[in-house]
Amino acid sequence: EENDYCFRAVDAGFILAIATHTYIFHAKSKSYPSEKRIGLMKAGSEMLLSLYGRDRLSRSVLSMQENSILENLREESKVFLETKQ
Repeated sequence: EENDYCFRAVDAGFILAIATHTYIFHAKSKSYPSEKRIGLMKAGSEMLLSLYGRDRLSRSVLSMQENSILENLREESKVFLETKQ
C-alpha cells in the first residue's frame, strides 16, 4: 500500500514530503480480524521484500526512525493523544 506507493514514487523521480500541518489517526488495521490481518501483513512484507530487497527496506526503516522531523511529530502526537483521553 503506502510503502509500495512511496517506493514507486521515488523511483519515478518524485520527492516525498511530510505535511506537518495535518493529523491522520491510523486505527491499526481494524478492517480485518487478527488472523486474517496477520496473513495479509506477512504477504505484504514478503511482496515488498521481493520487489525492493532487504537492504532497501532496512535503509528506509532506519531513515524514518532517525528522521528528527518524524521524531518530533511522534512526540507531539503522543501529547495530543494524551490530552484526548
